[in-house]
Amino acid sequence: MNKTIALMLALAVVAAGVLAAGSSGAGRSPGSVRVSQPNPALFAHALADALASQMKGRGQYIIVPCRPNETELVHIWLKETKAYIPQRYPRMQLAGVVWGGTGNDAAGTLVLGPTLKAHPNLRGLIFLCQSESFTGPPQLVKAHLVGKVFTAGQDQPCPPLDSAVAWNVRHGAEDVICDGRPSGTIAPITITKANLSKYTGK
Repeated sequence: MNKTIALMLALAVVAAGVLAAGSSGAGRSPGSVRVSQPNPALFAHALADALASQMKGRGQYIIVPCRPNETELVHIWLKETKAYIPQRYPRMQLAGVVWGGTGNDAAGTLVLGPTLKAHPNLRGLIFLCQSESFTGPPQLVKAHLVGKVFTAGQDQPCPPLDSAVAWNVRHGAEDVICDGRPSGTIAPITITKANLSKYTGK
């Protein structure tokens, strides 16, 4: 086998691996490839850092994953977040883990009201699933808790952000973590009210 054929075969194997890890997806340019999220630990740490930066690294927080039968990735994010925050931010206290909806609907919103009532000193929420990232922050806006209770959530794939999540960020009710790969970087991207226009043009 000559070098040219060997190189072509190697490139084909690499391409097949990338395609298996992602998809072109709606809303992306033809022929584009979306690979899987970066290291789950990095993604979980980015969620934690986004919340900690808003909370100034202190106070009570709650982690809101999907229902216990959700994907293994959600369980990895939960495990990593619970392990990372006490080491990195010792002045933050985990007040509990509150399981939300299925990750595909608004069922997670049902837990927010009782959670806020049960934890009057709560300062932060980490939303591990999209349903809570979409529907939780607007409830904080309605309850006039923006700037008192902070949130970090995720929207995938992004950027660009889903319009509902962009609304949350625009109103200062949420910082959002994207997987970073559309911009050509492996590290997760944190989208805040301050840098929202960079990713939305608005």
